[in-house]
Amino acid sequence: MVTSQEAKESVKVSVRVRPLNAREGGGSSEVVVRASQRNSQVKLKAVKATKEQKNSTTTFQFDHVFWSLDSPDESGGEPVGQAEVYATIGRPLVAHAFNGFNSCLFAYGQTGSGKTYTMMGADPNAVGGADAGVTPRLCLELFQMRERIEAEGHSKWSVEVGYIEVYNERVSDLLAKRKKGSKEEVFVDVREHPTRGVFIEGQELREVSSLDEVLGLIEAGNRVRHTAATKMNDRSSRSHAIFMLLLREERSMQTATGQTITTAGKNSRMNLVDLAGSERVAQSEVVGQQFSEARHINLSLTTLGRVIDMLADMTKNKDSQWSMPPYRESKLTFLLKDSLGGNSKTFMIATVSPSGMNYEETLSTLRYASRARDIVNVTKVNEDPRARRIRELEEQMEQMRKDIQGKDPAYVAELEEKLRLLEAETQKRAADLQALEREREKNEIHEKMLRATEAERQELLSRAGALERQVEESRRQAEYHERANQRLKEEHAQRERELLEQMRRREDEMERIRRRKEAEVMSGQEQLRKTMEDLERERRDREEALRVLGVWKEELNAALSDSRQSQEQRAELERQNAQLADRMRQLESEREAQQRLLHELELLRDEHESLQRAVMLLRTEVEEMDQRHDRTTYHLLAVMELHAECYEAVVARLGVEHEHQLNQNARWDADERAALERRNEEGLAERDSALSALQEALADCQRRLDESETAEEKLRVAYEALEKEKDGIHENMKLLQQAKTEVEQSLEAMTSERDELREHLAATSDDLGRQLRAVEQAKTEVEQSLEAMTSERDELREHLAATSDDLGRQLRAVEQAKTEVEQSLEAMTSERDELRERLAATSDDLGRQLRAVEQAKTEVEQSLEAMTSERDELREHLAATSDDLGRQLRAVEQAKTEVEQSLEAMTSERDELREHLAATSDDLGRQLRAVEQAKTEVEQSLEAMTSERDELQENLFSLKNEYDSVVVSCEKLRVDVSLAESAHQNELSVLRGEKDAIAAELRRVTFRLDASEVRLKYLRSLCKSAGLGGSAESGEDYQVTRSVLAMRRT
Repeated sequence: MVTSQEAKESVKVSVRVRPLNAREGGGSSEVVVRASQRNSQVKLKAVKATKEQKNSTTTFQFDHVFWSLDSPDESGGEPVGQAEVYATIGRPLVAHAFNGFNSCLFAYGQTGSGKTYTMMGADPNAVGGADAGVTPRLCLELFQMRERIEAEGHSKWSVEVGYIEVYNERVSDLLAKRKKGSKEEVFVDVREHPTRGVFIEGQELREVSSLDEVLGLIEAGNRVRHTAATKMNDRSSRSHAIFMLLLREERSMQTATGQTITTAGKNSRMNLVDLAGSERVAQSEVVGQQFSEARHINLSLTTLGRVIDMLADMTKNKDSQWSMPPYRESKLTFLLKDSLGGNSKTFMIATVSPSGMNYEETLSTLRYASRARDIVNVTKVNEDPRARRIRELEEQMEQMRKDIQGKDPAYVAELEEKLRLLEAETQKRAADLQALEREREKNEIHEKMLRATEAERQELLSRAGALERQVEESRRQAEYHERANQRLKEEHAQRERELLEQMRRREDEMERIRRRKEAEVMSGQEQLRKTMEDLERERRDREEALRVLGVWKEELNAALSDSRQSQEQRAELERQNAQLADRMRQLESEREAQQRLLHELELLRDEHESLQRAVMLLRTEVEEMDQRHDRTTYHLLAVMELHAECYEAVVARLGVEHEHQLNQNARWDADERAALERRNEEGLAERDSALSALQEALADCQRRLDESETAEEKLRVAYEALEKEKDGIHENMKLLQQAKTEVEQSLEAMTSERDELREHLAATSDDLGRQLRAVEQAKTEVEQSLEAMTSERDELREHLAATSDDLGRQLRAVEQAKTEVEQSLEAMTSERDELRERLAATSDDLGRQLRAVEQAKTEVEQSLEAMTSERDELREHLAATSDDLGRQLRAVEQAKTEVEQSLEAMTSERDELREHLAATSDDLGRQLRAVEQAKTEVEQSLEAMTSERDELQENLFSLKNEYDSVVVSCEKLRVDVSLAESAHQNELSVLRGEKDAIAAELRRVTFRLDASEVRLKYLRSLCKSAGLGGSAESGEDYQVTRSVLAMRRT
């Protein structure tokens, strides 16, 4: 099954048609190959065809076709050179390498078809220049791209090269150290690992930093490569050559404290393969050694063809009869296993000759190349999951830095908080990965120490000490980043709790404000209703006054028409007119009072609108807090997933390393047992040959019968010595059995303790799950309360909109009534002026109407008193309204004081929480130091066990030496017995049987000791993986190891 990190990709196949050489051009050879570079097609015309097959042509389709003859191709395309070939098939390899993909390019074709020219160039010993092949051009662009990438400052790349050849089914390292001027072969072994794939054990890899170094190594390898001149080619490659480029990325990160953390990034492998050409012995006319070389070359190429056929058939047909291609039948196919059907982006260039002389070989090459297009590889990026996650976090942080430019300050603050959390998480992961890598390097050095000589052992010990210090420094950095990350998480959680508390308090404050504003709106509406009723009543009174004035007007008109009134009556009328003017002035003052009331109503409306705006601002803040809470919750869930992923990756890595260590231990044990058995068999063969020689000398023993008694005495003494040695060995076996029982008991104790730790881990996981569910439930309750507040807010908004509409309608009605009153007052003023003019003209005619005027005066005075009383009532009502507004203002100020007091209480509570957090952090620090101390004790105990294990191994070697000395003494005894008489042969055979039994018993004891060492290693790995601390367990392990050491010394 292909994962998200893997992709299926078929092999890309190209064909290059070389020009005719001197042998082909000088003869009557026909050009049977036609190509179209534009359509990527190659056509092969049949030679020696029958009448039915005459002029028959086979067409092959490929990914790319290169026509290198002097004439244009079939579609009119110009011939291509080395640069065009490299741009098509070489440049993509460089991009794949820096992207972390394995890649492979191999040239396939008959001998003399141009494979080495395409891969290396015109002169393999001088690979620079215009005719340089794919390999030197690729190396040049590789270093150029490395400089561009490293100039960005995020990573550094190291490049290593290797150069091997497969000659007569033997793999030789072309870059291995040789004597100056010597071409001796340095053979290496090809191995396969479950995770690393196929690799070469003991290969010499050289780190390079420039193109000149690469070219120098290629030239040095070509000087010792096997080549020879044949009839087909003046410089024929007699071996398959593979040039390897290994790239490793090292990413660096700067922490907040200024420390630089380096972690491994991507890595890739690039194989550039120059295959030896297939050849017909009849055409190449090779003999002797070259004939044997040709036979091995054709055999390996035949196996390669079978592998290509099977892979193509398995890709096209799921029900194929093939289940596994025969990779191991040839060293070449075994080396190319990952490139054919494995994890590699593979390019194949098939080189052919256009001459009809090579029709059969050209047809075979084109068929195999066409079949290779059907092979599908599963490619993936070679990158540690933790390193990939660190790189993704760095890219996410860079994107966040771009996003916060020119944004809202609140949004920027939140993004900066997330950015700090991501930086802390990235630094912690990088420190953990660095510590694991250095721990892995340390383990590799320890493995090499077991097989190294004393001088190498001292060098490795110094390197191990340096790595130990680096591992300790990495661990300290990881712990520092862990503490910083924990502190940031706690601060973030505290800040989130404070925000939630502030939101809750603001919601309560909004609820109180809403209720208070509702009461104020209700009281304002009641006051407005009363004011409108007063205005309506005043309007009716004014209408009545206007009616009375109309009556007065009619009476005055009647009086003016009567010219017989006296001067006194006219004076009286003037006095009445003055009183009317006073009344008009009073009405004007009342109108101004009404305007002031309307102005106060306008102020109340403005205050209501400001309160509405405040409510809207509070709603906006609530919505922003909701969004921040959602984003914070999402980030916390993402962080928890990252921790879970990191924990699973670490567990998987430790499991793989543990399994790898067990496999290596088992392999070492098997190798040691095999070597011991071989030595025993060789010793038995030598003893059998010596025994036959002794039997031939029995005739001479007859002449020395007088010495038989002395020999018999010596034999008896030797037999008693062997008996004593046998008893000692039995005693050692009992002690070893007792030690085995003690080790098994300690193993059972550690197993039970491991089970208890697993139960504790399960309980801790359950507690964390319950806490997570409680947090999710609290989040649900907060969301429900926010939804209720949102619905209530919408209802308030609708109610306020309806109230505003009612107030607007009432205000418009008041303004309309005000306009009508002003119009009536203007009409009355104009009428008064007219009355004054008429009064001056007709003052003599008003005498008759004096009584009527006096009666009207009385009525006007009564109405004036009524209006005065109404004005007093309005003033009292206005004073009461002002008192109510003052009380409301004082209530608002009191509420403000309460809010300030609650804010001070929150501040003090926050300070107390900070002090509690500091105390908790100190407790956690003390606990962490205690754990570190326990860890140090466990490491010391492990070092002591390691040193005692080395002593046990030395004792084992001494025991083997003693065993060898015993064998030598037995040989001497056999020589003495052979000199004795034939009567002692039966007793000698009995002693030989007992000696073989003792040797077998010694081998069984050695095997049990090795098994005990394996169990001790397994116990140490369990202790290390479970993180056990304390002195009791380590003391028991120490006592067990001391007892085993004492028994071995015995």
